Amino acid sequence: MSNRTIKHEIKLPKYLIALLAMLVIGLFANVFAPVFSIKDAFASGHAWTKGISDSIDDLTMAVVGIDCKK
Repeated sequence: MSNRTIKHEIKLPKYLIALLAMLVIGLFANVFAPVFSIKDAFASGHAWTKGISDSIDDLTMAVVGIDCKK
C-alpha cells in the first residue's frame, strides 16, 4: 500500500479576506478597549453624590408605591 495524502485547498477571494481581517481587528479593538480607556476623575464628588441621591430618590418612590394593607 502506498501512503497518499489528499490535500484540499480553498482559495478565498481578496474581498472576503479583507472583510474577515476587519472583523478580527474590530473584535480585538472591542476586547481591549477597557485597557486603553481613561475614566473621568470627579474631584468635587458632585457627579458621584448626584448619582447616589437619584438612586435613593428612585428607591423611595418605589417603596412609597407598595401597598402593605391586606
